[in-house]
Amino acid sequence: MTRLVPGQKTVTLQDLPDEMLLEIMNWLASARRLPKRGEVISKMFDVFYVLSQVNRRFRALAIPFIRRYLEFTDREEFNKVMEEFKTNVNDWAHLVRHIVPPADEVLPTSEIEDPEFTLDVGYFVFPNLITFECLLGLFTPAEMRLLTAASSQKLKELTISWHDRHGFVSQSSLPQLDTLRLYLKDPPSLHPINEPFRQPTPLAPYTSITRLMLHETTYDASKFVQYYLEKAHFPNLRVLNLQEVMTSGNRTFDFIQRHPTLLEVNVSIDSVRVRFESVHKLIEGTGTWCLPTNGAIETVDIDQASYEETDIEDPRPPFIPDTWLLTHDFAFRRKPLKADSTQWQSSCGSKHPRYTTTALAFHVEDQSFWTTAGLECRALVPDIISLLADLYPELEELSVSTDTWQPDEHRPSVFTSFMEALGQHLREFRHLRSFCIRWPLSTNCVGGWFSWTGDDTGKHRNWPCCSIDCAVPPMGFCIADMRHQTEYQQKEEIDAVKDVIRSLGVLGPDEPIDEKDNQLLMHAWRAHGESIVARAMRDLAEQCPLLEQIQWYAVGELWDLCVRWEWRIVRSEDGSIRTLTNDLNWHGSIRGDPVPLVMLVGEEMENMRQTE
Repeated sequence: MTRLVPGQKTVTLQDLPDEMLLEIMNWLASARRLPKRGEVISKMFDVFYVLSQVNRRFRALAIPFIRRYLEFTDREEFNKVMEEFKTNVNDWAHLVRHIVPPADEVLPTSEIEDPEFTLDVGYFVFPNLITFECLLGLFTPAEMRLLTAASSQKLKELTISWHDRHGFVSQSSLPQLDTLRLYLKDPPSLHPINEPFRQPTPLAPYTSITRLMLHETTYDASKFVQYYLEKAHFPNLRVLNLQEVMTSGNRTFDFIQRHPTLLEVNVSIDSVRVRFESVHKLIEGTGTWCLPTNGAIETVDIDQASYEETDIEDPRPPFIPDTWLLTHDFAFRRKPLKADSTQWQSSCGSKHPRYTTTALAFHVEDQSFWTTAGLECRALVPDIISLLADLYPELEELSVSTDTWQPDEHRPSVFTSFMEALGQHLREFRHLRSFCIRWPLSTNCVGGWFSWTGDDTGKHRNWPCCSIDCAVPPMGFCIADMRHQTEYQQKEEIDAVKDVIRSLGVLGPDEPIDEKDNQLLMHAWRAHGESIVARAMRDLAEQCPLLEQIQWYAVGELWDLCVRWEWRIVRSEDGSIRTLTNDLNWHGSIRGDPVPLVMLVGEEMENMRQTE
């Protein structure tokens, strides 16, 4: 501990030179948590706003950092700040690095939030702008020209709502553009665009773009997406996200095959069932999805990316035995096996794998679909895990979701035995750090959430509503709802339910029960099952020496209304399990809805979490 010498002056923050204070503020700016999209954060929690209130010196140093990032929550605030820039353009505009105008929502819709939105030529001059995100209205070519004229030399990230008939964003006007995210939408009904999509002149390579995201929200954009997937080239592309694209599996796969620099891929193809074995070839770089256009190879076998592109009367058997898995949502992260793996310049797949997989996420459609082809090939979740362990031994992250109901011998309603079966195969992943799983829970009891089991006397009844093993979670329901169920017409039945809740310790013995409380049944479900789930999660963690996180999406027939139970494993230095912590959240919770289950990996997964 430093001791002050008698008579020595105490050095305070005020005594530091401006250069050192700026270094501190630059560090604070790099560690600053930017607000999530649409999130309102009080100025009192912004470190630079607080510093600006200390004195004139600190205010002069803090203002540039306040002006650096501008995100707005309403139109009035946006107009007010823009007017300030209009009158102080020379003093303030050069400070701005990031602008996000207000937007009521970010999820793709066919309706434009504000069809009257336009950029004002008088104030929109930000020469050092790096990031611009505008989902308030449909961006027009005129506004794009204004944006590029004002900030073209330094703009690196662009997110806008766009119409396909405007063509693609020009590469020459944004030479430093690194990240491009387009939400393809219909034009406002008041300002219809009747011109058909016109194929542009030959495209030059988009050399600067390393991240490309296309969110197709209108059927009219399909020709746009198909054309650019076939013609455009991004020689340095590293991250790709295609959501709800209306195109064929083979065209999408060929685009990925022609961009060997891609290391993170997220794909959702609307109305197309992709074969899992095709995804496997796509990841490794061994598939061929379209005929080469250079004429170098006259004869080549074309792989079948999707079920729709197979011969339904005589479908080609999967090269992976006993796997007929179908998906339309998948994502993967891969790394090259050799230095020249990312330099492959052909639509044809290589003879040997060029990549290994480190993260995988995919949703398995209901396998009963194959019964139309006379095939019985249900995919058990434990068997899927076993297959993935053989194919991808270096996986660090794995997310599997399935709609397939499991046969009786692997019945997911028997939670403990099902998790034990998972653990037997999960032990093959020696590098796994994150595991996410969803399968259909059973509503095998009559009455679903509000059923009883027990002997005929009724003295030893169990309430499946609270059981991990017997029913789906009772999210969004309250005791008052149970009065509408046939088996709960009698007062003594409702009283019995209340006794069960008290026996679980959810409420104190004298604490009144609010029959309209739609959180109470979920708290009872947790109280009944937490010890069971904790044992199962510890068993899984013991199978994988590096496992840090397990997410179980406990969902049933209404599975889009998710229940997310996250478990974190805290380990000692020797790798042994010190403790487990958990967080349960559900649709309709007072905390807000949980992060939904999505098939994304890497940067796009992080981006999604920041917007929730």
